[in-house]
Parts: sequence; structure tokens; C-alpha cells
Amino acid sequence: MTTRTSIRPSAPSSLDDANIAFKKGRYADAVGMYTKLVEVNGATAQLLDSRAAAYMKLGKQREALVDAKAIVKLAPNAAVGYSRAAQALVNLGKFQSAVSMADRALQYVAPADTKRRATIENTRMEATELQRELHRLTGCHIGTMPFEILLEVLLYLQADDPNTPLPMGGVCRHWRDVVSRSPALWSSLVLRDHKPERKAKLFIDKALRGGQWSELKSIDVEGLTAAKTFKARRDSGQLDALMHASFDAARFNDPVGTDFNLFDLSQLPRLRSLTITNGAEYRVCEADILRLASFRHLSIHALEVAFETTPEFPELRRLHLQGVNNNSQINVSVGVNVGYKQILDIIQSAPLLEELHLSTTLMSTQSTADLVIELPYLQSLEPGFHASSLLISSHLRTPNVSRLVLAASLLPEDIFIGVHITSSNLIELHLHKLFLTNLGPVVDQLLQMRNLRVLAIPRAQGAIDRILDAISQVGGLALEEVDFTGCDELGSGAVVRLVRARLDLATDQDERSARSRLKTLIIDSCPLVEPRVLPWLREKVARVSCVYMTKKQARGARFVG
Repeated sequence: MTTRTSIRPSAPSSLDDANIAFKKGRYADAVGMYTKLVEVNGATAQLLDSRAAAYMKLGKQREALVDAKAIVKLAPNAAVGYSRAAQALVNLGKFQSAVSMADRALQYVAPADTKRRATIENTRMEATELQRELHRLTGCHIGTMPFEILLEVLLYLQADDPNTPLPMGGVCRHWRDVVSRSPALWSSLVLRDHKPERKAKLFIDKALRGGQWSELKSIDVEGLTAAKTFKARRDSGQLDALMHASFDAARFNDPVGTDFNLFDLSQLPRLRSLTITNGAEYRVCEADILRLASFRHLSIHALEVAFETTPEFPELRRLHLQGVNNNSQINVSVGVNVGYKQILDIIQSAPLLEELHLSTTLMSTQSTADLVIELPYLQSLEPGFHASSLLISSHLRTPNVSRLVLAASLLPEDIFIGVHITSSNLIELHLHKLFLTNLGPVVDQLLQMRNLRVLAIPRAQGAIDRILDAISQVGGLALEEVDFTGCDELGSGAVVRLVRARLDLATDQDERSARSRLKTLIIDSCPLVEPRVLPWLREKVARVSCVYMTKKQARGARFVG
């Protein structure tokens, strides 16, 4: 760190006195004397060079550089100004400029002045070595990253966001060049309602580089305008090559329910993942049903879904059949209208299911009381909140489920009825919009889940405090994350008791220094949680979220812990 040294003005003195002060290390005094001599006698190359040397000793490289430039103006054909400027520039880290100044100095140094020439050459060598080291340390700046490495980085980003090429191409010219020359980055056709025509043209131009679509992997069309753009491009023949491509995933989101036949499954032999969101009706013809047999992921969100025949899914891993509900605040489900027995047949044909999400209404409920469907690989189960969905789950045997989502049960006794799971295997449990009256069955079930790490009970109505107190009193639970968003009756005391019960008290710690084994605590929109306990909660829990109200309501008083 450079120490600020005050330069004291001195009485008129001779050049010898100033030089003696410099040699004795009294650089501040020397600067003052040289300055006084300049004021009295005028600026000369010798005085400015001596003062620049004193400035450099004081660490004032910019002042030294100013004097060096003044010397160059006074004596442009002398080496002294260029030499001093080169030394100051090295100290300022401007190595390339220092090399240029040293070269100019070597042009004007006298052949007989071997000492000065050696000093200048040493300065130039030092600047060159420092410049080379700086380039080595900064040679992998994002703007000059090698093509192959940058492409790998962008491909990694694209795995999470297929829309990566557009924003990444705007970082700099080098990135834009890499994005433009890499068809692999254009492997997902992503169209939204914002400028879909422009994006479609850009994608086709880039993806067809080289005259083939071999890199295409997925298409993602969302919105009415985007769907119209996709259909227009397809009808005009611009996507003919696409119909024979080897991509394996497609997603279409059309919330207003336009009747578009966007693609033909028979022309997409490699398709393995399909997501359809339609605001009206989605019908699957018999020809398409045959193609569904090789799917690994099928997700349909529609007011009504109709299969001409019951499909089979021997390779399916993820199945989502979910209704689009614009009136969700009163918990009225509208959804897949394919028949109770047909849904059971679909699930039974998919023994490898790992994730199942149902939110359906049914046309009929044929007698299938004796039907049992074994799903040994199922990890995530969301039976939905409609009675028919829960009834479907009663036929399932899912011993290895680790994530369970239940919602809107009217009575606490009904929460786990019909869900055949092994409590000790559960790691994540979500109970949405529960009406808590008789808490006994709920508490008994929770206390059996010894390996439970994530517990979410958002928007519960009733005495949620009693559930927290019951959990607090039982040791051995593995809870790490809890979410009580929107629980109007949750109080500060129950939250504090839960956190305190989860404190990690080592032998050398007391409660004041201990941290809670809870990693995440979410208590958003819980009006009875008092602000005064939040500092203590944040001290004990790694991540606390407490949002009392919206920004508009808060007017600057919104608190996020």
C-alpha cells in the first residue's frame, strides 16, 4: 500500500542541497526543493528528471510520468525523458507502453553512455517479461476463450435452457462467431409468442448449416402466435427435413386451445418425450397410439383427452395426466376424460414408471376392487386432489416412493387413505391446502417417517402449531427443509420451538452458538410470525424466507429474511 507522504515546501536552496536530501532518503524534502527551483529558475530537463526520480521513490508514479512527459517536450531528442517515462509506466502496469518508451530511449541514447543504455535495456526486458506473464494469466478471458472450450461451456448451459444461443450470441463478437458456426447449439427449436417469425428463420438458417438436421434434438412451441408460425413453416415445406430428423423431445403449449394438427407422430420415429398443453381437447388417433409405445415421458395437460384405443407404455418412465383448471381457487378439477378403467390399464401397461402425476375426472367407475398394480420403480407420486385420482392410487403398490404430493383432503383421516407407501422410505412430503381438524392421524403418520428430509404443508387451515410441536418433541427425525407458506394460524412460538429442537448441540457448544439441522425454513405469508424472532431464526437456519406481503401492499415495508 502506498503511504501518503506530505511534501513540505522549503526555503530557497541550491540544487546540491536537493540532491543531498535525495541521497539521504528525504524524498519529500527533495521534491519540495526541486519544485522551488523549478518555480525560481524555470523547468529544465535535469530538474524535472530529478523530481520525477523523487516522486517514484515516494510511490507517486503518475506525478513522475507527468514530469517525464514534460522532459520529452523540452528535449524530444534526448533519451532521459523516454527512459524515465518507461520506468514510471512499468510501475503503473502499462507494460506495452513501457516497451515503446524504452525503444524510443534506445534510439536517442549516446553510444558512449553504456550505463544509461544498460539501465534502459533492463527496463525494457522487465516490461517485456511482465507483459508476457500478464498475457499468460489473462489469456483465457471469456472474450478470447478457445473455440472448443467455449462450445463445451455453451452446450452445458444449453442443457438447462434450450434458448441459450440467442442471448449468448450477444455477449461479444467471438461468442457470436462460435454460436453462429456451431449447429449443435441450435439443436432445440424454441418458439414463443415474442418474435416467433424472426426466431424460426434464424433457427432454420443456423440448424441447416451443412445441409442437414442431424443435430436437431427437440422442439418447443408455446403460445398461439408461435403455434401459427410453426404451422405456417411446416405447411410451406420449410420443415420437411425436420420430419425425418432424429430429435427425441417435443413440447407444445397452446393455452387457448387452437385446433392445430402440429405434427404427425408417425413421421418422428425417434421421439421419446412429448408434452402437450391444450386449453380445449386433445385427441390421440390409433396411428399415434402405436408410436406412444416407445415413449419415455408423456405429459398431457388438457380439458379433455381422448384415446381411440387404450395405449400401452412398456418403456414409459414419467406420466403426467393433468387437467387445466382456470378456477383453481375453489378446487374444482377438470381434466383427463378417458375413463377410470382406461387409466388403470394405461398405468398397468407401464411397469417401469418412476414418476406419476394424476389430476383427472372420470366418466365412469367400473368395479375393479380386486385390481392391484405393482410399480416397484415409482419414486414420485402425485395422485391429485380429485376423489377419482385418489381412488386410482388405491390400486397401486408403490413400496419405493420417496416423494409424495397430496392435496385438498377434506378430513385429516383421508390424507393417506388409498396411498400404499412405505413411510420409512419417504424423503419428501407435500400436503397442500389441508383442512386440519382432528390432527391425530396426521401426526401419527408424520412421526413414522424417520427419513423425511423435506416437509411442505402450505396453506393449511387449522391448528398447524400442533403438528410443529409434535415434530419438535420427537428426536431422530431427519428434517432439513420445511415449508409452511400461507398458514394463517402458524405462530412464532411453534416455529421457534421447532428450530430449537433441531439445534445441533455438540459437546463444546451451547444453544447460543449452535446451528439448527434445518437448512431451509419457509414461512411466507404467515401473519402471526412476529418480526422480532426473525433475526434469531436467520442466525440458526441457513436459509429463511419470510415474505409477509406483496411489494404493492408493503410500500417498502416488505421483509425478506
